[in-house]
Formats: sequence, C-alpha cells, structure tokens
Amino acid sequence: MRTSPSSTFRTLCPLLALAAFAPLAASAQVIFMDFGQNSTSGWNNVTTNATNASPVSLTDFDTQLASGLSYQITADFTSRSENSSSPTFADYPQSAVLDFFHGNSTTASPKTSTIEFTGFDPSKSYTFTFVSSRYRTDSQDLSTLFTVTGEGTSSVTVNANNNANTVSITAVKPDALGAFTLDIGKGATNTFNYYYLNALKIEAVAIPEPSAAAALLGLGALGMCVLRRKR
Repeated sequence: MRTSPSSTFRTLCPLLALAAFAPLAASAQVIFMDFGQNSTSGWNNVTTNATNASPVSLTDFDTQLASGLSYQITADFTSRSENSSSPTFADYPQSAVLDFFHGNSTTASPKTSTIEFTGFDPSKSYTFTFVSSRYRTDSQDLSTLFTVTGEGTSSVTVNANNNANTVSITAVKPDALGAFTLDIGKGATNTFNYYYLNALKIEAVAIPEPSAAAALLGLGALGMCVLRRKR
C-alpha cells in the first residue's frame, strides 16, 4: 500500500513536537520562599530579616533537593510581622501569605531592602513571582516596588493593601556570573512609607542549547527525505 506524503508528514509531526519540547520540560526548576516568622512545609523559610553573613542554599520545591542556588540578604528589612487576616492566593498556602517582611522608607530616611541570588544558569531565563499583601481596614497606598537586575533590569509594582494578586517579572536572565539582585522598596505612589514581601516564587526554563537545535534540524531533514522517497 502506497503511503501519501501528507500521511507521512502527519506521522512525523508529533515526533517533531516532542523533540522540540522535551529539552524544555526536563529542565524546569521551582523555588518557593516564605518570608516571616511562620514556616511553610517544603518551602525555603526565611525567618530572619537581618542581613546574612554568607549565602544560604535554596531547595528545589519539586525534588526537595539542593537546587544549587543561594540567597543572601545584603540590605536588611526593618522588621517582620503577621497579618490578622489575608486573602487566598492560588498555589500559596496561608502560612506563606499571613506573615511578611517589611521595610520603612521615608523621605528623610530612604530605605531599600536587597537580596542577592547566585548559582543561576546564564543559558536559562527565569520568572520571579511576588506575593505582597498587608491586611488593613483603610485605603492607604502601600505600593511596593520590586526590581530584578541580572543581564538587564526589570521592575514591577503592586499595592499591598489587602492585595489578592501576585505580580511577576518574566523571562529575565542572570548576569554572566549567574547572579540576580532583587531590590524591594516603596512605590512612587506609596503614602504609608512601608513596603512588603510575603512570598517569592522563582521558576526557570532552559533555552534550547545549540545541540538541541541541531537535533531538531536533523530530524526535520530526515522527514523531508522520507517525503521525497515516498514521492
């Protein structure tokens, strides 16, 4: 029975798709960090708001093994505290949302808290997702500014006052040494001077390496050869 070129191509398409996505799916990495006095099971719990004398290792959430990444607070937070109530965040336990680190930054005494991250792969891009939420019964602007610096610099702002939504900085790459700097401070419209960090999620997906790209090209060429032979 003679097989048509279109039928052969349809057969090869799933193989090509699997080859394209396999290198990406295999390299996923997820880090969860909970800032405050409470602990969240399986997370990296950061309970001390002061500066760290040396880098602290981070655990991968999915494998619960050392990720090869580290963090170090190089500019401290003013204090840590806990919400009496909090909204529900998808994928974030209440224990991670209820507590937080905060900083007090006034015009007379400007303050920014800084966390240095090391051990990242320069060939990968990363997404930083932030939970910034403070329970209050007023309408104060608690805008918190998150700035991630690696190969470039990206920022995002969220009003923490009874906030129920995460915010993210997506597709950023570390510097040539595999490092990121995270600065947390008050946003431009903040009228209360305090800024907040409850939780942080870091996700990584590898950019296909040249060898993977070459394999895809080779598979594509093989498919074309099959089509030509069938014709």
